[in-house]
Amino acid sequence: MEHDTCYTYINFTGKTENIEIDAVDYPVRTIFFSGKADWEGVYGVTGQFEGWFSDDNARIPIQAKMKLYIGNAEIHLIKWKRQGWAPPK
Repeated sequence: MEHDTCYTYINFTGKTENIEIDAVDYPVRTIFFSGKADWEGVYGVTGQFEGWFSDDNARIPIQAKMKLYIGNAEIHLIKWKRQGWAPPK
């Protein structure tokens, strides 16, 4: 990856979804995107991925799904330090 040309394809669909995470006791309003990494990164990150950002001006990453060497990974927001911010309802 450091010595070659690589591509990442991202599809911003504008689709909103409510995502449940343990950090809050309500569904978080998010914007969905998907894509493909034509490269291999740390722990074998490669291929198709999906993500959800908060549907507000902050666009905080709320959840992601990606492929690794050992299988698939799901990542969820568990805490934040941004003062005055709360995930949108």
